Amino acid sequence: MPAVIEFWRQLLVSQRHQRERITHLEQVNEALRDEIKRRAGEEQKLRQARQDAERANLAKSKFLAVASHDLRQPVQAMFYFSQALSYRLSDEKSRKVLADLDRSLESLKSLLDSLLDMSKLEAGVVVPRAQNFLISELLLRAAAEFEPMAEHKGLRLTVMPSSARVNSDPALLARVLQNLVANAVRYTSEGRILVGCRHRGSRLSIEVRDTGVGIPPERLNEIFEEFTQVTSSHRHEGQGLGLGLAIVRRLCDLLGHRIAVRSNVGKGSIFCVEVPMAEARACRAA
Repeated sequence: MPAVIEFWRQLLVSQRHQRERITHLEQVNEALRDEIKRRAGEEQKLRQARQDAERANLAKSKFLAVASHDLRQPVQAMFYFSQALSYRLSDEKSRKVLADLDRSLESLKSLLDSLLDMSKLEAGVVVPRAQNFLISELLLRAAAEFEPMAEHKGLRLTVMPSSARVNSDPALLARVLQNLVANAVRYTSEGRILVGCRHRGSRLSIEVRDTGVGIPPERLNEIFEEFTQVTSSHRHEGQGLGLGLAIVRRLCDLLGHRIAVRSNVGKGSIFCVEVPMAEARACRAA
């Protein structure tokens, strides 16, 4: 009889422990459900906040893209006023002040162009229009635009002639070349900048070489990100926002052109953009 009583006692204890465990598991399960609901709510709020931020950013980019002409007009007008004023000034001191004003306007125009170009790319309003053309047109334009700037810094800018015909969007490719040459002039304090082309099978490699500060190996990919500069010391000198190479990368992605860079710190850099030859594109189309 005592054995039976002990058996039933242990059975009751075991059942009580099971009920306690079940109650505990139910409490834990309820807590997990509450935690899952809480996290799901937070994730939904984060997704909504991200979507709101993306819509706001896109709206900003679209506004700047649409209003780019109106935003550029006042700056262009200041150039005309400065030029008109130059005809009225005769003393050296006043002309020096005017020259400083012109340099400031050039910096302002460069910054505004970079911001508006990036806004257009982000808004998706830039549509490439490929055609066949002589690459020499872009090379000569780069020489004419940046030779005065290079001479002002005591640099030798050499553009090698080329008779090659390529297939690309001439306006967008010109912007790529302009940004690369401008970047080379900005980060080269002495020596030379060489712009030329090399044939790579069915493609033409447009190369911009400089004897500038160079880029550390660990930063070769980073330099194509927005607001990144090779050296932070240039930021306070009014030499750009670090958007030039970011625009180059985005334009090359849009055009389907490969962009590459090789560099040695203290010796200089080589930026290469590979563009389809016009003949090769025509053969494939046929």
